[in-house]
Amino acid sequence: MGSSITIHREQIQDFRELKVTGRLDSGTTPQLSQALEEEVKAGHNRVMLNLLEVEFLSSAAIRVLLQYYKECRKRQGFLVVQPSAAVRSTLTMVGMTDLFSSPARINKKVVDIDI
Repeated sequence: MGSSITIHREQIQDFRELKVTGRLDSGTTPQLSQALEEEVKAGHNRVMLNLLEVEFLSSAAIRVLLQYYKECRKRQGFLVVQPSAAVRSTLTMVGMTDLFSSPARINKKVVDIDI
């Protein structure tokens, strides 16, 4: 049985939030990449990726995060918010926590987005 993810999309002020649930591995990462590509093509220049319910983050998924971080940075922002313990551990292990940590104005108050 292959793994799968679900992606729930929501507009939160000027950010497009994608809430991901499941395992981000080599089998599911193309689905995440496609969802991010659709958001960028639709003109959503500020993307928040909520990874609270992600159980596993593979190197393929890290490449996609880095790709869209670079793409969206040109256009105002890409944030990884509420990482699960597994995601936080993986990003810490590869030295990428600073890349995705950033304060953001959400729901009219400043929220420290920390990983």
